[in-house]
Amino acid sequence: MCSIPFRCGIYFGRYWETKYHHTAKQLAGNLHFSQNLPNFLIRTRQKHLLTNKLYKLTLSTNKKTVYHFSEMSSGMELGSVIKIIKQHAPTSLAESWDNVGLLVEPSSPHTVNTIMLTNDLTPLVLEESLEKKVDLILSYHPPIFSAVKRLSQGKWKDRLIIKCIENRIAVYSPHTCYDAKAGGVNDWLIGAFDTVDVVPVTNAEEIPGGYSHKVNILTKDLSKLQSTLSSLAVKQVSSPITTSSGEVMTVCSVLCNKCTLSEVVKAVEGSDCTVDTIENMKLEKIPVTGCGSGRYATLKQPLTPQEAVEAVKIHLNLPHVRLAAKPGQ
Repeated sequence: MCSIPFRCGIYFGRYWETKYHHTAKQLAGNLHFSQNLPNFLIRTRQKHLLTNKLYKLTLSTNKKTVYHFSEMSSGMELGSVIKIIKQHAPTSLAESWDNVGLLVEPSSPHTVNTIMLTNDLTPLVLEESLEKKVDLILSYHPPIFSAVKRLSQGKWKDRLIIKCIENRIAVYSPHTCYDAKAGGVNDWLIGAFDTVDVVPVTNAEEIPGGYSHKVNILTKDLSKLQSTLSSLAVKQVSSPITTSSGEVMTVCSVLCNKCTLSEVVKAVEGSDCTVDTIENMKLEKIPVTGCGSGRYATLKQPLTPQEAVEAVKIHLNLPHVRLAAKPGQ
């Protein structure tokens, strides 16, 4: 588990849905708070520079939860916080139709001292965030979903984003990448039942390291080539080879994304280093063990529909759930 070794306040908004405690608690745990789940408590880990105080769950008049941490004196740069969140739930796990990640990014420097967790970014949630001087909102559902051509005061969602920008509040959404991850929302939901052989319905795939292309460059001037590529957002791996003529050369494998591929080729072709060949390869995605959309499992014991409904209600701590069934059943 990753940790953020800095002083930070985290608020679970008063409009956070109770059924998303699991999502909230894992996000908080990834920021290195520990939890006592049965009592809905969050305790800081004393080996890190957070706080030694314990804050109990309080309920507002609308029965939503509020986790409150005191204001802290120092913080951490937004980019470092986002890096840790992505390590916990990589955005590569998200569905292709989804819009996850950092949706609103204030100009640098942006120090994060206080984080708000919410299921949806609504006017009431934003009002609460402004009251608590929040620097980053983690909204499970993305407040920006479709393509945006303009931001105006005519739409309530636009007004939320405008106000976040005006008040330098960053917005991040994990959504389906948090559903798909091993131990995420999907695994928690199927945990309502006593099962074996739990697997994703559709396995997630990703490219190891997050790079989409590999450019193999055969050269005699490795140091010049490395210097040429040093300013680009790439990863270099080199290994010596001996050609059929007995000449010793080096294969420099450059890992990059599609957006930087042309920059790599242009930089190499425009340099004065000796290059024998350039080979471009598109990397294939591979399945990610235990990650993906939905969950499929085998029940250890058969259940009637009523028993299954009761198990879900107990697991989600809900008095009622909706059931879709054939007529007459």
